[in-house]
Amino acid sequence: MKDCPVPEGIDDHRVRPSIEGAFKEQGYSGPVSITAYGDQKQTPDTIAPLPAVRHTSPPVRHSSASSLHAACLRYLILRLWCASTTPAVLYSKLSPCQICEPGCLYDLDLMPNNSDDNCISHQSLAQQQHRIVGVDLVDSEGDLVMAEGRDSCEHVLRALSSTGVAVVHIGSESTCAVMYLDMVKWREDNPPPATMMIITNQMLDVFNWDLARLQQRTSYNIFLAYSIRPVAALFVYTRKEWLWEKLLHGTTSTSVDTAGELSTVFHCEFCSLDCQSVKSFKKHLSTKKHAIEEVLNPQPTQLISVTKRWGKNYAATPEYATAKIHVSWDMSECPIPDGYDARRVRPSLEGAFKELGYSGPVSITAFGDHKQTPERHLHALSSTGIDVAHALPEFIYSRMFDDLKLWRDNNPTPTTMMIISDGAEYLLGGSLARLKQLKKYNLFWAYSFRPWKMSVMLTSAEWLWDSLLAGVLFYYLSSIHFHIYIYIYNHQTNLLKLLVSETKRHVLRKCSGSSESVVESTGMFYCKMCFSKRKRLDKFMKHLSSKKHISEVGILSLSLSLSLCDQYIFV
Repeated sequence: MKDCPVPEGIDDHRVRPSIEGAFKEQGYSGPVSITAYGDQKQTPDTIAPLPAVRHTSPPVRHSSASSLHAACLRYLILRLWCASTTPAVLYSKLSPCQICEPGCLYDLDLMPNNSDDNCISHQSLAQQQHRIVGVDLVDSEGDLVMAEGRDSCEHVLRALSSTGVAVVHIGSESTCAVMYLDMVKWREDNPPPATMMIITNQMLDVFNWDLARLQQRTSYNIFLAYSIRPVAALFVYTRKEWLWEKLLHGTTSTSVDTAGELSTVFHCEFCSLDCQSVKSFKKHLSTKKHAIEEVLNPQPTQLISVTKRWGKNYAATPEYATAKIHVSWDMSECPIPDGYDARRVRPSLEGAFKELGYSGPVSITAFGDHKQTPERHLHALSSTGIDVAHALPEFIYSRMFDDLKLWRDNNPTPTTMMIISDGAEYLLGGSLARLKQLKKYNLFWAYSFRPWKMSVMLTSAEWLWDSLLAGVLFYYLSSIHFHIYIYIYNHQTNLLKLLVSETKRHVLRKCSGSSESVVESTGMFYCKMCFSKRKRLDKFMKHLSSKKHISEVGILSLSLSLSLCDQYIFV
């Protein structure tokens, strides 16, 4: 409610109908529960009636300077009266008083709250249901009433509760953390298909990373509203986004009265207390007991991630055990180690998969600048059914992403995709995270060095590239193991490097020595710069040295350079 309050000039009763109307425009008509979070101590539960100003002849002349002076004095007295917590005392001190101006005489009767003669009670229904700021109203008896910066309708809490909106009191600094905990609990109680809407300006800075990982495991329809548009793309895939004020001005639902159908709860997060009325809720917030609980029971101010401790390398679930697996491999960042037989790549990958219970068919595409790759490696890879795809370094990631996306479109879930690359998190992480939220699939990841932080990509298994090729499965069960590894590495660096290098050298030599004889190529050779393919290695290499290929690469490189220049110019 702090980031996205109800704007001035909009009736608070419109919140629920506007949200439901927006859902219906998108084709959603299910039951809607709404919870409003904020520091409810900042909002009074009722609006005190304003004093009436009774006038005698002649009428007020707003055009004269003397009338303006009198109006200013009236305004100051009204402000003083509205700010007072004891209007009855103010009434006894100030009433009646007279203000004189040439040709005009005003008698100001400042009435107590419980006065039956209060002229506010005679205002029309329309005046009671609209917010007014600095407007002069004339009631049914001809009495002039001034209101400045006040609500003539029921207070926002009463308006929200009358439409079935639940209200939670929480400190402003803890709002996001408590909202997220409640969202996680709601997800546990309401499995998909279901829809969640988040109204906040903090999606990018607070909710984005952990919610994107949650969505990759269990996907819900996500809607988002904000008063300030995020400055960068979100990891969270949203079905629809709105500007908050524009949403409230939009189409409202046709439901007339939901107050009797929806149960409203006012909840104090500090005291874990529920109230059924605004009066009891506000009374509780003003008690000493509540003040003590705010000190003794502070709420979290930082979002508590529920995915950071999720494990890695889980055993395959039944639906994925025999499903297809596609591997997209960046050979420029995770090359074939020196002395290692390239024909062992496929058996090593398939062996690692089988260790986790995955036995489905595996397709592998090796991306790289293959004009720089030894031909013996290309022939060895192709002999085991690995496809070879040529792309210059600056184009590799875009081509890999296109390859993964095309394969996903042609192979419906359940399926598994694997990416072998060090830069996947920085260049493909957000795109792959959103891709996983659209269609559920497993994701594996291998890298030559461990990332310094957990990726936004939710993976089912991760390996160190050299360990995977050596046939050593690396279990990364939790962040605790990661910290232990860092501790050992920092304090026993030399010993660890020695053990790893000797073990790697021994195992890789052993693997290379057990290689089979060379067989005919079964994989395809693709040029991802010219979008052509060849069945034979010699024809593929001939194409890479042809004038047509060189010309196409030059055009693509120039186009990329110009686009980068435009970005720098307009940033």
